[in-house]
Amino acid sequence: MADKILYLIAQDHFRDEEYLVPRAMFESAGYGVTVAAPELRECLGIVKTRVLPDLAIGQADPKDYRAVVIAGGGGSKKYLWNNPDVLRLIQGAHRSGKAVGAICLSAALPAQAGLLKGKRGTVWPEPSAIRELEKNGVVYTESPVVVSDRIVTSPGPDHSRIFGQALLDLLTENTSNGKDRRAT
Repeated sequence: MADKILYLIAQDHFRDEEYLVPRAMFESAGYGVTVAAPELRECLGIVKTRVLPDLAIGQADPKDYRAVVIAGGGGSKKYLWNNPDVLRLIQGAHRSGKAVGAICLSAALPAQAGLLKGKRGTVWPEPSAIRELEKNGVVYTESPVVVSDRIVTSPGPDHSRIFGQALLDLLTENTSNGKDRRAT
């Protein structure tokens, strides 16, 4: 299995810290990071980080990566929510036993993909995002990070480091015990 992580970002208005902080942590731990966005053109973060994606989301194959991670931000609702290519990627990764991470508004995506039904998850505490979790059978939990069945969710940029660490911890576990964990 490749030691690469696929990092999805919205075309515009992704949350810079939710991309930059975990990415630096993954690279420091020896993982290569491939960035994908809806289109193969420059992406612009909320605080003006510019990223040229390596590929379009529709070109990505989850079998090529150890994990699929999704940064949040206001652009997530416009570019990533209910995006069939994003849902296909995270469903494929999860089916293969790989880690899936989603932070801020993007934490609604594992719920939309049907991966957290009956499990706990967290999301940016905006009413529409909480409704996405609840309508998809997720038990909304206010916590800096929630790990359920190899899926890591976190509510926002203040928790970027703990989100990245929870993903690294999952990637270094020999086996998944399938239990829910909460870090504080």
